[in-house]
Amino acid sequence: MKDSSESAEHLQREMHEVRSNLGIDMEKFVENARVLTDWHYYIRRAPWLSLGAAAALGYLLIPSKPRYVRPDFRQLEELAKHHELVVSDRGEKKEQAPSMTSGLMKMATSTLFRTGLGIIGRQLSQIMQGSFSRPNQAYPDGEVAAHDHD
Repeated sequence: MKDSSESAEHLQREMHEVRSNLGIDMEKFVENARVLTDWHYYIRRAPWLSLGAAAALGYLLIPSKPRYVRPDFRQLEELAKHHELVVSDRGEKKEQAPSMTSGLMKMATSTLFRTGLGIIGRQLSQIMQGSFSRPNQAYPDGEVAAHDHD
């Protein structure tokens, strides 16, 4: 009987210790989760890897150019026979020259795109220079720092 009461007391002491440490452990867990979901943390820790990941993501998100197939009349006729389509040869239409408005729109879009790329390039350059010029004090190895808002 003595062994069971000692083991029950021991179990109660362990449960009390677990309950008292639960709040501290939860705070540490929340802080670690906050740091791991902060994109600034990854850029500070591995700027080149972050840049490569952003480039790869951009490559995957930008759609490829559509491929246009221009079959000749015989190919269209063959396709029409198999699918019971009606095809008539009306001759080729000449493509219209681009209008002045579309030319201006293309030029404006190109200028905006180049300006945006220049701004992004300067920002990345500043980020890279900043990460190499000062030591990383916000997230030293082995420590979890408070969540900062840049």
